[in-house]
This record gives sequence, C-alpha cells and structure tokens, in this order.
Amino acid sequence: MHMAWLLWPEQLHALFGPCEVWGFAWTGDWYALDRPPSQAQPDSADPRPWWPDASQWATVKQTTDIEQVLVRMAGKAKPSIAQAPNVDRLLRFAADELRVSSDLDRKHYATYAAAFGQPFENHTKLQALWPAVASGEMTLRQALAQLSSHDWQLMKIMAETARKTASASHYG
Repeated sequence: MHMAWLLWPEQLHALFGPCEVWGFAWTGDWYALDRPPSQAQPDSADPRPWWPDASQWATVKQTTDIEQVLVRMAGKAKPSIAQAPNVDRLLRFAADELRVSSDLDRKHYATYAAAFGQPFENHTKLQALWPAVASGEMTLRQALAQLSSHDWQLMKIMAETARKTASASHYG
C-alpha cells in the first residue's frame, strides 16, 4: 500500500526526487501519483527529509493492518486509499480505547466501523458494551454477538442513506 496519504508534501517531494509521476502496482491495479508541489525549502542539513517523524510511526507500523481492512472492505472492487486515515483512527480506537489486543479483532472492529460508519460507532447497544470490552470482561466478538440481525440491517440502511446523502450534497 502506498503511504502518500500519510506523508507530508515535503516528504513526498523528497521521495520523488526528479520524477514528476510515481507509478506502482497495488492489489492488481496500477496507480500513479503526481509529484506534489513543495511549499517549504528543503532542509539541506536533514540527511533523510523523506523519513517519517515520531508522530507518523504508529501509523507506519500498522500499514499492513490498514491495507487488509481496505482490501476486505473493497471486496472485488479497487480499495479506496481515501479511507486509510479513517481506518487508521479506528484501529487505534480499538487498541487504545477498547483495549482489544488481538490484531484480528482490531481489524474486525475497523472493518465494521468503516463500513457502517456512525450507525456502528454510535450504536447504543455497543456503546453500553464497550466498557466491558475495555475491562476484559467481554471480548469484542461477544459484544458484536449481542447485535441482532435487525440491528445489523438497520445499520446497513442507515450507512447507505448517509453515503447517498453525502454523495448528493457533494455532487449536488
């Protein structure tokens, strides 16, 4: 997965060097990134201007998990890099707030939360169960099992409606 969404324009500018376009294959498709304009003058004292800083390393370390969630969400379609920052946030929430230690469960949480959005994140049943998950009294899977098929169907409808509304306001 490319990390253009994570790096600052100055870092990308340094990585591109003299190239104007950077092409690469990912998940069976070709991507091309244009060289970003650089606002800042390069710091010639910095031997690695492209190197992630301390605030970026937590995300760099979980890029494999982010990619797996994006691919899972996309199914047979092309994964959306635009979702990467949100998936990163959701993986962190699962680890830091819910204290989910299993990588697989963190990815499950991020997949559901990214796919369903606010209807999942704000679901009253789940909100009531998150303290039990965070304390270790209940696993994430046990919490998700408390949702009925009606709950899942309603979240799906609400998420689809939110996407249509956002799309209409974006293009309308």
